[in-house]
Order: sequence, then C-alpha cells, then structure tokens
Amino acid sequence: MSALSLSETIQEIRSLAAARPVLPRLSRSESQWREITGLYGSSDWSGASYERIVENAAHIRELYPDVYSHFFPAFLIAALLQGQTADRFTKEITELLRDCSNWRKFIYKQKDYDHWESFFPYHYPALFPLLPFMQMEEREMAKRFFQYLSVHSPFEDIQKEARDFLARSWAIFSDTAEPDDYLSFRKEACKLKPELMNAFMGMKYPGDDNLISCYYDEECVDLALMLRGISWDQIPIEIALSSYNEMTFLTHEAFHYYWPGFFIAGLAVENHKHHDIFYNLLDSLLITHEPGSDLYLWKLERLSHFKGKQYDVLSKLLTLYCRYLDEDCREEASAYWRIEEE
Repeated sequence: MSALSLSETIQEIRSLAAARPVLPRLSRSESQWREITGLYGSSDWSGASYERIVENAAHIRELYPDVYSHFFPAFLIAALLQGQTADRFTKEITELLRDCSNWRKFIYKQKDYDHWESFFPYHYPALFPLLPFMQMEEREMAKRFFQYLSVHSPFEDIQKEARDFLARSWAIFSDTAEPDDYLSFRKEACKLKPELMNAFMGMKYPGDDNLISCYYDEECVDLALMLRGISWDQIPIEIALSSYNEMTFLTHEAFHYYWPGFFIAGLAVENHKHHDIFYNLLDSLLITHEPGSDLYLWKLERLSHFKGKQYDVLSKLLTLYCRYLDEDCREEASAYWRIEEE
C-alpha cells in the first residue's frame, strides 16, 4: 500500500484545513477562553502547540464539540509528529476518530437533544453549524492520517488498525454517500431545478434587518452582511459553499427566502467533495425533535413557510435525498413531507 511521506501527509492535512473558520467565542467566559488557549497555546488550530496537545491528550475527550472539531487537524498532525515514540497518543487519536463515526448519526437520528443543550448555555438553534458533523474535508484529513499510519507507523498494532480502517472503505463514516449515489442524486435534482425556480419565483426580500436571529456573534453578523441585498436566485457559489452550514442563524423568513438559492448554487458544483451542502440543506428540513418540545415547535414554525408548490418540490427533493444519500431518514422526512415510496 502506497502512502505519502510524513511531511507530505502533514502538508495535505494543512491544505485541507486551510479554509477552516476561526473558533467562535460565542458566550464563553474569559476563564473558559483562557482554558482553551492554555491547553493548546492558541485559540486557532494552525497556531496550536503540538507538544501541548500531546501533554494534554487526556483532556481531548472533555472538549466542547465545536472546539474538538476546530482543533481536529492539529490533533492529527500532533499524532503524526509524536507517533514515532508516543504510540499511546496516536492510539488516543484513532479511538477518537472511531467515536466521531457515531456523532453525526447520534445528532441526526436521535430525537432527544437535551444532552447537547446541557453543554451550551446559549440559544440552541444557533449551535447547529458548530457541531462536528465530520465534514468532507475532515474525512479526507483522517484518510491521509490512516494511510500514513498503515505503512509508516513503527507499531505493528497501529499499522493493522489503520489498514482495517481503510479496508472497510470508511464504513465508520457510513453517512457518506458514494460518488455514484451523489452523481445520481445531483442528476435527478437538476431535473427539478425549473420546478424549484418556478415555485419560489416572486418571493419578497425579508429586509436588511430581518436576515439573522442573533447579533451577538461575529459569524452571524458576517452572514447578514454577505447576504444583504442579494436576491435568493443570485447567490454566488462562493457564498453558498462557505456559508451553507450557517443557515441556522437566519430568521424563519430569511431561511425560507434563501434556502432554494443555496440549493441551486450547490447544483452548479460538480465536484462530489462538496456534497455536504446537500446533506446540510436537506437535513435542515427534517424535524427530529421530541413532539411538543420547544425545538419541535421552533422547527415546525420554520417549515410552515414552505407551502403549495414550494412544499411539493421540496418533498420531491427529499424523496431523492432518501433514495440516494440517506435512506435512513425516510421515516423522519415522512413525518412532515410527502415522500414517495420506492
């Protein structure tokens, strides 16, 4: 099995992480912020001290999910650099990666979100973009990591475990669609583009002051500034790809107005490595909360803006989503939308 050298592997991980957003401070106290910088010597993954990461390996499992996700590339690089002598830390990272395989499934498939609410003292809907969904670039980072270990690790048991991970074709990331499935989904979704455009034609712009639901967060304000004055059918691809996982920040009216534009922009991207935009947008239409809970009612109100032809075409898109990208979501999708049987 071929693999890149250590320096090439690290460079690949750095390149994949180059566009990573800064870690949002949100409502963290000064002491919590100092704790993060104290653990890793920086509040940004690219400036983290690999020595401190190794020294504080025991704390990794205690991190907030968004902090873990942000420092993910630094953890991998630290494990590679220290892996020649510190096999325990490398094993810690591989165990964490295994744990990550369950995060997305837990977040999307379970109906009780109280566990996550207990971690965060701020408005829960704004949390969605920060949870570690193991996005495509993170899966690619992990793949480079295991490819290197499968050949170059001096520890036979780590080599074997890395080979096992690779041999299972990333079964740990079972929510990832195969390229053929993605291409089939995109082909069928493109056929629905005229119907989608027609259903949302003539929508009224929600207004500059009615774009976001939070003004205390820099990312939230940046999103409003990017979208201000832009018609839903004129969203640049660059904005769609950089901001699709921040749509939870939008008000109900702005979410309704911009959702089709983000989806259509995603259709213009042929590279399957960007298919997470469809996962995120279509998952945002599912109600996965306990009936009667505040989050359930919040989502119900959000989706109630899609009516008539809009409801019809979104039901068709979700049918394709269940068919090609996530067959396990059919029951959840059918709870609100009209999902066609196979």
